[in-house]
This record gives sequence, structure tokens and C-alpha cells, in this order.
Amino acid sequence: WPPPGSPGVNQALMLWTCPLILLTWVALFLAAKSEAKGQIDRSRTLLIVGFGSLAGFIALTMIEWARMLSEGLAIRTVFGGIYLIDTGTFVLQAGIGMIFIATSIGKLGSSPNRITHLSYYFFVLACVWMTIFGLVYA
Repeated sequence: WPPPGSPGVNQALMLWTCPLILLTWVALFLAAKSEAKGQIDRSRTLLIVGFGSLAGFIALTMIEWARMLSEGLAIRTVFGGIYLIDTGTFVLQAGIGMIFIATSIGKLGSSPNRITHLSYYFFVLACVWMTIFGLVYA
């Protein structure tokens, strides 16, 4: 994996995605704890950290896609199709989560469970990404 004739995956680049997605989850987890304690400024800062680390994750994934497509990744092959569907679906979910993080920054304190639920969502995303990473990049 990948099969002969397909562009190889850049493990060194994509290895950075793992700590970035984990940092997103940890930042949201801590933001939820801070919001529960009434520390709105700290919670806001942690949300911005989570947003930034998620933006870095998406940027690295896009760089890898651009490289692989420029090197001739064929979408109609089994490898190309599986790779782009798996990683593309994940990045779509991360992008949706990014929208929720951005909208949550201005709504701190209005919904006591909003950030908590976001941290649960990103915990699941982090677990899924570690599985995808292990299957595709390891």
C-alpha cells in the first residue's frame, strides 16, 4: 500500500496531522472545563488554539492531496478512490467542526453544553483519524 504505479504517501508530512487533531480535541476539552468554571476568556483562547490546530490539520491534508494528484494519483483506481473518499470524508467532518468552533467563540456562556459536545465530537474524530492514519500512512 499504495500499489505499484501510485504515488507514495508522505508519512513525514502527515505524521504532523496526528498531534494537530489531538491538540484540537485537548483544547476543546479544556475550553469546556474553563467555560464551566466561568473562565470565558481562557475558554475563548483555547477555542482559538483548537481552531488554529484544526486549520493546520486541514492545510497539511490539502498539501498532501495536491502533491498526490500532481504526481498522478488516479481517482478511478482502488487506491485513489479509497484514499480520497476516506480522507475527504474526514476532512469534510473536520471542516464542519471548524465552523462550529468558529461560531462557538462568540457564543461562550450561552449554552453550557455546546463546547462539551464539540469536545466529544473531536474526541471521536481524533480516534477515527488515528485509525485512518494507521491504515493509510503507517
